[in-house]
Amino acid sequence: MNQSEVIRSNGMPWKLPDISPSKLGTWLTCPMKFYYNYIRRIPRKSKIFFPQGTVVHYAVELLHNDLAAGKTLDKEYYLMKMEECWLDEVERERGEIYDNKGNLLNEKNLKFHFKETERWFDVYFEAVENNTIPNFDPASVKETEIDLLREVVHHTEGPLGVNIRGKIDWVIDLDSDVAKLADLKTASTHWMGRWSKIKADAQLQATCYGYLTGKDCDFSYVIVPKVSEKDRAKAAIEHYQTKRTSKDYIALEDIVLNFVKQTDVL
Repeated sequence: MNQSEVIRSNGMPWKLPDISPSKLGTWLTCPMKFYYNYIRRIPRKSKIFFPQGTVVHYAVELLHNDLAAGKTLDKEYYLMKMEECWLDEVERERGEIYDNKGNLLNEKNLKFHFKETERWFDVYFEAVENNTIPNFDPASVKETEIDLLREVVHHTEGPLGVNIRGKIDWVIDLDSDVAKLADLKTASTHWMGRWSKIKADAQLQATCYGYLTGKDCDFSYVIVPKVSEKDRAKAAIEHYQTKRTSKDYIALEDIVLNFVKQTDVL
């Protein structure tokens, strides 16, 4: 596999040749959806799971930064920052947040969904305090939310004129021969939304993030269940591990080559 430079791109503006895993995944899943989202840029209504995911990730990022700095974890502080983030997200959308059926949520509905978000974070906070995440040590996370960029150099065609770029939730180790990364996901407790080892192995995101490091990669998915109040007592964090090697990266370069040929990305 040809090598290209790995760039820490925090603060750098995104440019047209910068391809995120989600953008690439949208094209693979449905080219028409890619066309409407990225070419036509048709506005989409903000669904409730967008601010919920943003707020949980923000609170967990604060927690891990404190953990890495050796600070005492303060749940009340994180809950306060969650509320601030929530209000910012709602204001950004001018209060127009919709449920999964397309119904506009009123203030009472929004309060209910924020309480849900607090509950999910509480499940994670408790697991960190009690060290009950299976085969995963939260204290091993050294950095959070790092933005990496790497030019795609195809193994036979050479440079493709585009970059893979993504913001990695958690970095455990970038210095060893095998990179160690992790990502936080919130997931429905319904059987159709549940995670598994098979689902982790199938994630394009893990392949893209591993490619960003320029190394083989051990990738962890830590799953926070979107548990109801009724089922809160039996909620548990799940952890699924998957690996990526040069074989996976060669396949990714082939995907990107087809992407460049078949879209107006350039």
